[in-house]
Amino acid sequence: MMHKSILMKSTIVIISMFLLFSFNNQDIMPDGPDAWKTVPEQIEIEVPVVFDSEGKTKYIDISNGQRLLSDDPLEIMERIERLNESDGFNIVFLGDSVVYGDGTLDERRTIPALLKKKLSMVKTDQAINVFNFALPSAGPADVYLIARELGNSKIDLCIYDLNVGWLDRQETLEHPVLLNLGANKELDKATYHVYNMDLVEANTYNIYELDYNLEDLATPWNEKNWDGVFYTEDGSQFGRIRPEWSEQWVYTQKIVTLLHEKNIKALFFAIPRNFKLLEEYNFIDYPAYFSVQKDIFSYLESEDVNVINLDYAVPYDYFADVVHLLPDGEEIVANKLLNHVINIMPEENIK
Repeated sequence: MMHKSILMKSTIVIISMFLLFSFNNQDIMPDGPDAWKTVPEQIEIEVPVVFDSEGKTKYIDISNGQRLLSDDPLEIMERIERLNESDGFNIVFLGDSVVYGDGTLDERRTIPALLKKKLSMVKTDQAINVFNFALPSAGPADVYLIARELGNSKIDLCIYDLNVGWLDRQETLEHPVLLNLGANKELDKATYHVYNMDLVEANTYNIYELDYNLEDLATPWNEKNWDGVFYTEDGSQFGRIRPEWSEQWVYTQKIVTLLHEKNIKALFFAIPRNFKLLEEYNFIDYPAYFSVQKDIFSYLESEDVNVINLDYAVPYDYFADVVHLLPDGEEIVANKLLNHVINIMPEENIK
């Protein structure tokens, strides 16, 4: 029996012990350069709450960049329904953990949420909604499966974080459960190297309680020991992967083609990268890396995709590792995206 979710308002009280690891949580503090240094005893955040068939609570915001709590097709489909019911200029984020917002408990500190906040200050003749359909570890094949179901939705702009690191991934899917998402059920599972869907389960993500993984992601990279992390027996370095060698590049092209066919405007940004950490362990082949970037950008521009290169946009102090950003880094990316989004929006919508 299918149980319909019930959407209702609730106040969620987040105790300061869950917020301490997100030490630069500026959006929940008074304004000012030093305001973040004092953490209040507790923060009350009002968010929409949805109860699933088992009575478990899920937090789903329809327009402020709220993160998915799982890769469950039912949750994704419910969010798509909310997207299609919304009025205004709809922005959809696709991508991996960089856009998802790993490392912060506060929903207002992710890149999508920060962009929504900044866009809300722009005078327009319609509401601006931001929906976050990113998932941790979602490579191009995973993103393509979500994009297939989003293709017929009310989307005015799709923003995708382009992470060339996925081109080197051997596994086709990190989220095989997405093959149960809408029309994806009709796809040949063997094409994605999934042969028994009965063994596939949805992943859930802890973003409201402190655990080791979240604490680690919220810690600056230079406070960690990276010895041995970048060791490879053959001495290979990051950047030595050609798009034409990669199965994931095929799915990147499929994403571009789908957005073009559905007349959805696209903004792709190359994620910021901590080259200082890569250099310390001699794990970057710059000529190879920049050659790959050049070829990818040339392809995207030939397909009328707006592209931003944010390789060096974030100071190294604002990284948790090679790619994951601390709150100040996410703020910088949101600011970089802001002007591009405004330029893409129809002029008649901006007062």
